[in-house]
Amino acid sequence: MKAISFICPAVGQTRLSLPTLDNAVWYYTILVDHFLFETFKEDVAASVISIGAYANTVLRKLIDP
Repeated sequence: MKAISFICPAVGQTRLSLPTLDNAVWYYTILVDHFLFETFKEDVAASVISIGAYANTVLRKLIDP
């Protein structure tokens, strides 16, 4: 894992490191998330919202009420 290092002004001149993940991990996670969201819209929510609805519409009409 690579690390991002920066100087935190609240702590002073201490150098902090945060772990990061490779780009491939993020890409495949987003790919799986998109597939699951589209499948949910087609299989579960098709009677309530249109299949082309954005995530915000799904949130407001299905999850929030």
